[in-house]
Amino acid sequence: MDEPELLKRFLQTMRFGSCNAQDTYGNTPLHLAVMLGRSDCIEHLLAHGARVDIRNGWGWTPIDEAICRKNSTVAYKLWHIMRTSDQEKAERLFFEDFLTKVPDADIDLEWELHSWVPFVSRFLPSDKCRVRKKGNRVRVDMSLKGFQDFGWLRGDISFLLDGSRLFDEKVVMLDHDQKLYECVTSQLAPFQLSEVDSAQFDLEWSLIASSPVIALRILHDNISCVPNYSGWFNSEQQKVDQVGQYRAKSFTLSNIVVESQSRHEHVCESKYSNALANILGLLHSSLQAPPPTPDALSEASESSTPPSPSTTPAAPTRTRSSSTSSAQLPPWNAYCSGSLKSKALFFGCNPAVKRKSLNISFSVSFAEDVFFPVHVYLSLLDLLAPRNDLTALREALASKVPPGFPVQVEAAVFPTVTAKLRITRIEYTQPPMLCHHELDWGTCPCSQAVDPSVFTGAELDDDLFFIPLDYSPA
Repeated sequence: MDEPELLKRFLQTMRFGSCNAQDTYGNTPLHLAVMLGRSDCIEHLLAHGARVDIRNGWGWTPIDEAICRKNSTVAYKLWHIMRTSDQEKAERLFFEDFLTKVPDADIDLEWELHSWVPFVSRFLPSDKCRVRKKGNRVRVDMSLKGFQDFGWLRGDISFLLDGSRLFDEKVVMLDHDQKLYECVTSQLAPFQLSEVDSAQFDLEWSLIASSPVIALRILHDNISCVPNYSGWFNSEQQKVDQVGQYRAKSFTLSNIVVESQSRHEHVCESKYSNALANILGLLHSSLQAPPPTPDALSEASESSTPPSPSTTPAAPTRTRSSSTSSAQLPPWNAYCSGSLKSKALFFGCNPAVKRKSLNISFSVSFAEDVFFPVHVYLSLLDLLAPRNDLTALREALASKVPPGFPVQVEAAVFPTVTAKLRITRIEYTQPPMLCHHELDWGTCPCSQAVDPSVFTGAELDDDLFFIPLDYSPA
């Protein structure tokens, strides 16, 4: 009996999804199957619920290993599974969880990118938005439409989010100047592996397959939140910012360290030196939390080839990938002993690893006269990183942030560019949800009485959240 058939029969005796155990090195069975190039074994493991997002002791997922070994068919299939899972979880978190916690409200906010460099500042965008939420529907009014001829296009547009509708109708854009509407989430609808003719989907994959594989983790053990002080002589007076109608105390949230590691043995030197490829690789990875990594090894210089966008990935074969076919594998007993080090654990693949560390800080202004449950805006972490357990970071923020709501956040996004978000008005139209229950990460700190005077806003009209009858499809 060959290995794939033996594995299939063995998995049939196990509970579904129970094949994700990690060994001494942090590898799952799917890690080993990918590194050995056993395509049939990969199929059986996926059919039995193997997860594609688990990181081993070096911080890499099975997808990362497949990409770095230039096994395009396997990498494409695993990435497709992870992308679909992330999308479904993000939609569930936003429409079914996050929106149910947020009280119905009418909010005005402003955002801008600014710089002290004159030539740069003239090209940086800014906008004023109005956000209205009722039930599981959200309307966002804005004016920024796009960039053209070295200038930003302005108009009168709105986005309607409806959690009760199907995928293709969840988000609709309204152009009030031309009285047109357009569904903007058709590319987010669930798709099958045969639907690889999507140009946007294939473009995203080709960028990932030809960019360095990047993993991030956040170190927050020493996170601190200290008041900012104003004045030359009266240094004991805390700085207070006037943000719209609110007077907010200014704090600096610092000592948040973001560590990144990248592998680029599958990318040629010319592509690796391209800064755009690095940025695209960073955007694809999201915030993830790998464990410590080994020392960087030698660098390869071959580029990867993504699968064709017009064909379905080829049927799996029982051959090893090209990166391991000619390499001598370590004895199984030596692997199980836990004594293998460094290069031997990658089964013939020489990982070219580079690591960087960045200490980031934010200037945050908290308004104490704005009631907003802390757990609501902390749950945004789940939306930003749907694959990761950021329980420890949520607990650190919940215990160290001052009382009130962050009505202004300012942070450097590049050495000469700073981003600022200001919430100038919040009017509640429904009592905020109080948390008297236990959350997954502990007791909610928001179980408190609410002053009835905070419900100052008028009830929002339902027509605001639907397409006007006189608007036409774009």
